[in-house]
Amino acid sequence: FIGHEIYHVPAPHVEGLPKINNIIYKTGVEELKWIEETTSKIGEWRDTIRSTYIRWAITINGLHVAAEKYKDPKWKQNNEFYITGFRMEAGVRPTVAKLVTWDGDTAADAHLKTVNMIASYGIIDLYSCFEEMIFDFYRTYLKDNPGNFIVGPENRDLRRLHRNKENDLEAWNKAWKERLDKWQRKKIYDGLDQVFLSYMNTAGLEKPSSYKHTTPETWAETIKEIAILRNCLTHGEKHYPQELADISKKPHGLGFNFEAGAEINLSTKHLMSVELFADQLLSAINLSLVEKGESEYKKYSS
Repeated sequence: FIGHEIYHVPAPHVEGLPKINNIIYKTGVEELKWIEETTSKIGEWRDTIRSTYIRWAITINGLHVAAEKYKDPKWKQNNEFYITGFRMEAGVRPTVAKLVTWDGDTAADAHLKTVNMIASYGIIDLYSCFEEMIFDFYRTYLKDNPGNFIVGPENRDLRRLHRNKENDLEAWNKAWKERLDKWQRKKIYDGLDQVFLSYMNTAGLEKPSSYKHTTPETWAETIKEIAILRNCLTHGEKHYPQELADISKKPHGLGFNFEAGAEINLSTKHLMSVELFADQLLSAINLSLVEKGESEYKKYSS
């Protein structure tokens, strides 16, 4: 829904440019190409997560608009609300039939009761974006820094393919993808918050120098908060658990302030908070990558 444009800025003079949300770190140093590739993905992921939020926000907005319509006295005076579905006609073929018929007030109430469910689906969908994004960044780093992933007797063939990748890149890419896919399936059981911290530590990324109040550890705990909520929703939990309530009350707890034992009831505001965190997290990672690139470049150019 959003999209973005890329501007080439060869010097630190950015007068006249539109608002910049993402910085792509360009480099001629081969060892830093993973930073260039990752920063090139920041804008794409920002758009993906924002568009995911927009789709669910549109859906919830539609429920509210519909509720207002069906509560309107003029509509109720001459109309009724009904939902159709398929039913077998004479046991031979499916035909369209009315499954329920409601007056306007009942229909309006049913639409509003659906908001919590739709917001729940939105949280689940947004969480999947976090999962895909974090593993995408992690795999981008590991692609150029296979390190421990190709050591040991069990990876003998992988090391051979790596040494010979310039002659048979397709074989290496296939084997490497299989290796990473196997790793990712196991790694996710650590918890997405721990996967994120592992990525930051493995890639040598730190909080941007200008950040005073948050750290990768607080970002990870916020990711854990979203993960716990998502797990509650996917497993049919009806009430907020204590762990989720405790995190939600912290300064980086997205402002949810959940009460342990209270019934789970979500709205657009919860989706808004998750999308905002994603936007801020991407900015933090972006700046961290740029500072990492500048720091590493000095080593290679000295």
